[in-house]
Amino acid sequence: MEINSYKLKSCIFGIFYLGIFSGNLIIAILLFINIAQEPFYSILLILQIYTPLTISLGPIFYRYIFRRSHLILDLEKSREFLIHVFDIDVENPGEYLEGKPKANYLRINLENIGKKLAKNCSIKMFIYYDNFKLIREPSNLYPAGYHHFKKKNKIPPLIDIAAGDSQIFDICSIANRKNDSKFIQFEDYVSLTQKTAKSQELPLETYCIELFVYSDNNPPINKQYKIFVDDSILKPDWSKINIKEYKCRT
Repeated sequence: MEINSYKLKSCIFGIFYLGIFSGNLIIAILLFINIAQEPFYSILLILQIYTPLTISLGPIFYRYIFRRSHLILDLEKSREFLIHVFDIDVENPGEYLEGKPKANYLRINLENIGKKLAKNCSIKMFIYYDNFKLIREPSNLYPAGYHHFKKKNKIPPLIDIAAGDSQIFDICSIANRKNDSKFIQFEDYVSLTQKTAKSQELPLETYCIELFVYSDNNPPINKQYKIFVDDSILKPDWSKINIKEYKCRT
């Protein structure tokens, strides 16, 4: 939907500019062959004054339509890759079901469908209970593959996303531990000095999250999602976690 909207807007701007340019060209031809008579000649002459302005706006229109970055948050198109169970490395495998440590991750894909590099991208997350009461202070998501930042409690890095490329960001996960497999861990940066963030694990239940995407050369994006236990998934509780776009509040 967002990709189609981006293409539609680009086409509209392209047609608009080409229409102006073609109109000026036709006017110039009419003036040159001196077909138009008064009072239309004077009107055409006035309109022709805008030709230099149209030509000067060409590079601006070109950059806006064809040479800009455009970010979208993708969940559905890449869902099979974003909701996924991974093997994990742990010190005590015996604490996990069948001695096979696994974690079920929910993630989001930030995609650049434009034609230019998107600079210094980041995603800030607000976590709410299902009654939309804020759980803790908002913080940034870690890009997938940057777990060394997470382990050292470092702020997630800013990411450049090339044209046509994307970056996955971790939202939350739940492991198949024997004793506490009904706890969910949000994969955001949390300062350990905050009293409200002494424990990053929360009971496995329904939560609402609100994501804000920021970039140096893109307008902010705001999306809301619901994280919930999907009983239609006929698997153990730790595998039932699901996410969908959801208007938590207006």
